[in-house]
Amino acid sequence: MERFDLTPRQILMHLRDIERKAELHRGFQIYRPTALPDVMVSDLALVNEARKMLEFVGLTNYELDITYAKTAEGTGGDCKNNGAEKVVHVHVSETYRHNWKATLAVLAHELCHKILFVKGLCSSVAMTNEVYAELATIYFGFGELIMDGYQAKDHVLGYLKADTYKKINLLVCVIYGGIKSDVLNLKELDVLADDTIEIWEKDENKRSIIIDCFKNTESEIAELYRDILITKQILDKYIEDIKGDFERWDKVYFKGFLDSKHSRLEEFLFIYDNYCARDFNNERIIRLKETVNTSLYSLLSKYQEQKSLELKYDFTCPSCGATRSNERNLRGISAQKCPKCGIRITFNTEEWNATVLQRKTKQKEREEKEAFDKKVEERVQQITREADERVRKVQQNASDMIAAARSSATEKIAEVKRNEQERYKREVLVKIPSYLRWLVVKYFT
Repeated sequence: MERFDLTPRQILMHLRDIERKAELHRGFQIYRPTALPDVMVSDLALVNEARKMLEFVGLTNYELDITYAKTAEGTGGDCKNNGAEKVVHVHVSETYRHNWKATLAVLAHELCHKILFVKGLCSSVAMTNEVYAELATIYFGFGELIMDGYQAKDHVLGYLKADTYKKINLLVCVIYGGIKSDVLNLKELDVLADDTIEIWEKDENKRSIIIDCFKNTESEIAELYRDILITKQILDKYIEDIKGDFERWDKVYFKGFLDSKHSRLEEFLFIYDNYCARDFNNERIIRLKETVNTSLYSLLSKYQEQKSLELKYDFTCPSCGATRSNERNLRGISAQKCPKCGIRITFNTEEWNATVLQRKTKQKEREEKEAFDKKVEERVQQITREADERVRKVQQNASDMIAAARSSATEKIAEVKRNEQERYKREVLVKIPSYLRWLVVKYFT
């Protein structure tokens, strides 16, 4: 059987379920078992220990049907729960009759099945019941029995990993027993659990810790709310200024310019001021728009990490506040005229829906990143090719130099050989009688 782990939060949630059904009637205490040598344990000793365990947790006046027996392979024991019957049916594997520590661990686990059943904590899922029983053994004070009896050279018992029992034991002893974690020497559960234990042990007044937690969280929420209100005040001021801009432009240009006749020069000047030189004339508006857009997309993205939010902007007159849906202008840009006050405002359904624009912005960012990555990859490939070419040229030059050196060396060696042969021939001719030299020269040179 593959044993599994539980996170500290899972352990705490299961312990809360157990606590709600089976509150410790005498507070948390560590059970001290009867000391027996590892010899053959009788069924009577097993029954007496079971009765002592049940009395320890406050379950009395029950008939005990507890024996050693042959159990299924890989099973330390079994417990039979029959409705409200006041009988405890438990079998401990005959395998552990000579191992008192293993017997105690198995017995505590199986008895906890019965205790939880009596208290009303029973699941239709068998493995859930096993997990509850494992936690309950430590919750009811049998933790040391589990720690001592589950792990041995000749056997491994339990459904959880060994470190998980250590986690459970530490949390139970710290929370219910008030035992300091440094005494248990079992820290490093995980970052959150270790921090919580450190905070828990600083103050005996747990209520004050809870109040501090509330104050810290509430302070963060209150600060966020304050910042939102201040932001709203700034935006309200922007809206007030923008209303003035709309009214001024509507009065000067739409009503004062387009509704009257003007010379071509005046028309050219208008286009120049409001199209060619718009970056200069509208610098304040452009900067504000960029700032607001950045803030809008950042806030929207952060909010949508946890919740779904569609922000759609229907036509709203900035002067009188009249609002209507933009059904007549599903696509494209147009200057809408307010049916109430007559002011005109440029409106684009697609561009003015914040969520749509946010998606377009993210898509654009992805495309820009892909294009940048592509350029980087192309540049890397180009640099690699250039480097390979330089390496090839260097290798070629080196090969040419080596070949030239070899050729030169070969020529020098050949010349040395020729010179050596000439010298040897002269030495031989000197030693030969003069009347034979002509013969040697004729036939051997």
